[in-house]
Amino acid sequence: MKKLSLLLLLFFMLLLTAVTAWSMPVFKAPDFMQLTIVADKMTLNGLDMKTYTFESSKPVAEIEKFYQELWSGKAKQTKVMPWNIISYADDGFLYVVQIREDNPLSSVTGLLSISDLKTLNKNFVRGKGFPMPGSSVVINDITGNDSGKRSRTLVIENTKSVADNLRYYRRHFNKKGWVELAENTNASGRKNASALMMNKGGDELNMAFSVQGNKTMVVAVQVKK
Repeated sequence: MKKLSLLLLLFFMLLLTAVTAWSMPVFKAPDFMQLTIVADKMTLNGLDMKTYTFESSKPVAEIEKFYQELWSGKAKQTKVMPWNIISYADDGFLYVVQIREDNPLSSVTGLLSISDLKTLNKNFVRGKGFPMPGSSVVINDITGNDSGKRSRTLVIENTKSVADNLRYYRRHFNKKGWVELAENTNASGRKNASALMMNKGGDELNMAFSVQGNKTMVVAVQVKK
């Protein structure tokens, strides 16, 4: 399982890419929040956005107070466990603060994102062109470009088992000329998690499969050079 966890981490690290600067407002943050950029520019479900992670030495209430004062009390606040969400729209941009307090004794962490609402592509189709077994639903479709490397990350949910998903994608991409580099599964009787790594020329495909309730979550990261 350690190998699987490392693979999952590596897949998500592919999102941590900085690209050519573009016109996006600065997301203001208090001094007690330490920011780390996740993506200087990416497209999420047809919408251009910039995202950060943060760690705060102050409690959730202090963060909420800062942003309500910054946005003159006009920000909307909602809770979707385990997140406290603050959102504010201004001049065609949507600012979102997602705050998570996992442990009262630990620091507060979360996400900041700015979305350029003017870039929303209403004709965008999530998962277009990517193979999927029946019953699949695409939750997120993220694209980015880093120094000529184009990446696409899809988060897919379906009712197939981990083994069925693994079999489907291995068969499909083998037929397309992809070569399997590594595969990791839970060694228990029921396979609740698996990872698949393949390449074709200079292109890479990394996939992770895990059971979430009565469904399987598939994360696919494809990088084209």
